[in-house]
Amino acid sequence: MNNSKGNDPRIVLQSVLATSTDSFENMSTKTLNDTVSDITVTITTPMYLYAWITLVNILVFVVGTLGNSLVIAVVLKFREMRTSTNFCLVNLSISDLLVMAICQSTALIEFYAKDRWLFGNILCQMIPFLEILVTHASILIMLGISYGRYFAVCYPLESYSTCSRSRAFMMMASAWILAGISAMPFIFMSHTETAKFTNDNTEVTVCRTHISEVWQRIFIVVSFVVFFVIPCFILAFVYSRTIYTVITESKKIENVTNVSKQNSMKSRQQLVVMLLMIVILFFLLVLPMRIVILWLVFGDPRTIVSLGFEGYYNIIWIARVLQYTNSAVNPIIYNVFSIKFRKAFAKLLFSNKRQKRQLSLTSSGGRTAIRYSFVKTSIKETEFH
Repeated sequence: MNNSKGNDPRIVLQSVLATSTDSFENMSTKTLNDTVSDITVTITTPMYLYAWITLVNILVFVVGTLGNSLVIAVVLKFREMRTSTNFCLVNLSISDLLVMAICQSTALIEFYAKDRWLFGNILCQMIPFLEILVTHASILIMLGISYGRYFAVCYPLESYSTCSRSRAFMMMASAWILAGISAMPFIFMSHTETAKFTNDNTEVTVCRTHISEVWQRIFIVVSFVVFFVIPCFILAFVYSRTIYTVITESKKIENVTNVSKQNSMKSRQQLVVMLLMIVILFFLLVLPMRIVILWLVFGDPRTIVSLGFEGYYNIIWIARVLQYTNSAVNPIIYNVFSIKFRKAFAKLLFSNKRQKRQLSLTSSGGRTAIRYSFVKTSIKETEFH
């Protein structure tokens, strides 16, 4: 193990491996404590861990906060962007902002506090709940969006008569309610407790999410299946049918000279590709953390111990950063694959600059005109006298 110099206290390996700063990293600690109870090696956090964890998280936080704020702003400001699909994407942006503002920020604070919990028992219970809430809500919203696109592409006439903005709002509200209900058990599984971290037996407050009882393990498995495995298969089926229909319709329209139909088909293709990329990246970026969860709950504690402090922390933070990256990448996808979003972003960002520039030119032109009039008047008055 690399003992780098620093101001942080020497952390006992037992405490590090038995605890974590995320609602999922410390789910099964009883067996692990028994396994490493005799370990008394003290270690410090290497500086490279501080460096890469800090830099990557700051980058993800800045990009994600700015990007998701822009998505919300353009949809609310521009009337042409206020579609049912875009309002669903706004909900995704809201959930992503919550992840970065609450989950990511508290995780970083806890990392720098050497796993000490500084926010009280209520937030210890609420933050895991909020993390699961926004994750499950994102999955349900993506299912709703994807089904809406499938219905609109494969059954356009029925979609025109049945799909509306009110139905989209009802779907989003239902998604948040169902996600909240599914996350409720984490309120009862999380709590603060005291632990000894340093070699002088100083007691500190930590936040734990214990998964030791049978019903808790069953709940973790059911949540993984219901909110990850099943949605993955559903979305694979929905998008395979949607893409097949789009390709078939595109071949029919290739020889048609109607420009409006061709443009409509191109817009539909762009939207389908954009949504497909959102779904693919979501599952790729969230999957590592789901695997880590199952590993910590059902894996052999001796395997975790064998990784050592650095190996354990690197795995945990790589999985965590990937999950946070999912909250930052969607606005980039919108900009790359959607011409409408790209134009809306540019219009929002540069319209204010243009207005300020025009105002500046108008103001300076006005001052010039006033001065010129004053000069002319002075000349005339001079000539008159």
